[in-house]
Amino acid sequence: MFEDHVHMEKSLYAGLVPEIMSTYYEETGYNDPENQDHADALWDSIDFDAGIVALSDDYAKEKNLPIAQRFPWDLTKGIYLLNGHHHLHCLKSIHNTILEYRRGVPQSRPVAHVSHCLDALRRQVICDADDTPRASTREFSPNTGVGQSRQCRSWERLESWAADHTACYKYVDPQNTTMSNLERFKFCPEGSPYWDVIREVYPHAGE
Repeated sequence: MFEDHVHMEKSLYAGLVPEIMSTYYEETGYNDPENQDHADALWDSIDFDAGIVALSDDYAKEKNLPIAQRFPWDLTKGIYLLNGHHHLHCLKSIHNTILEYRRGVPQSRPVAHVSHCLDALRRQVICDADDTPRASTREFSPNTGVGQSRQCRSWERLESWAADHTACYKYVDPQNTTMSNLERFKFCPEGSPYWDVIREVYPHAGE
């Protein structure tokens, strides 16, 4: 059993605590050596759009956040990208770059963007300063950490918090140069309070 996580330190914004026990495995579906197509499909399914949120300026001031670009459907809110989703975006971009290289097709991402992503992940590793001692196995070329567990925050709870603050954004069809950036903010969930103002601009949105 976990210790009572009510008394653990909560994350600053979504109020998350380390409540999930995660075990390290050498292989997962994302690096399946027997089924590369399945692995590629899993990487392709990663949705980092869910991490684009709209937060009120009052909340930003309370949390000492910079005031951000305006959310088009409520000008009292700014648009933010959650750090974890940014890193998923980076990992997906790096995976796609490797995939394109392997297939011998032109690179769809500038090398400067991939380099930015690698550096962002490097800085996150240093920021986390994870001191978990990973036990080495007894093979000639040992692995480390296999079967060990650690407590993690719940990604599902983060996704739920993000959904409560959604900016209704989807980076759909990035090759479509005729689609304005404003149009990418019209993907609100059913029951969203923004539908009336969205349909003033896009009468058929959501149909």
